[in-house]
Amino acid sequence: MEQSPEQRVPRGREEVLRLFGDFELIGPGLVTTSQWRPDLSDDVEEPRLDGLYAGVACKRS
Repeated sequence: MEQSPEQRVPRGREEVLRLFGDFELIGPGLVTTSQWRPDLSDDVEEPRLDGLYAGVACKRS
């Protein structure tokens, strides 16, 4: 079995949050992907456990 050239690094919420640096998060902030669009997450029993984070931010001057 070959290893993928892409490396994935699992990160916790606080680690992902630090990646935004001094950018300002826009609502709903940094949340799990199932919480980003809660109207579409009927197939996720425990939204906080989906393991993927999503966030949008902008640089304020």
